Amino acid sequence: MKQFDKLRPIFQWIIAIAFAVILGLLLYGWIVKVNESTIWALGIFVMVPVIQFFITPLFMLLGFYTYYSMDYT
Repeated sequence: MKQFDKLRPIFQWIIAIAFAVILGLLLYGWIVKVNESTIWALGIFVMVPVIQFFITPLFMLLGFYTYYSMDYT
């Protein structure tokens, strides 16, 4: 996340919104698959880390997540 924090704010927002849109498309596709066959519901074990990855930049900008660095240099 250090490299993300060094970007200009406009680029941070562009990346965060792009990731949120990608996440929305992935979730929509997964929900459609779950409606077709409930065996796809087991995909929740894969989707949770994917959701976490794609939503983190937006939550960082909105202040929901805080990054605590252990770098003391």
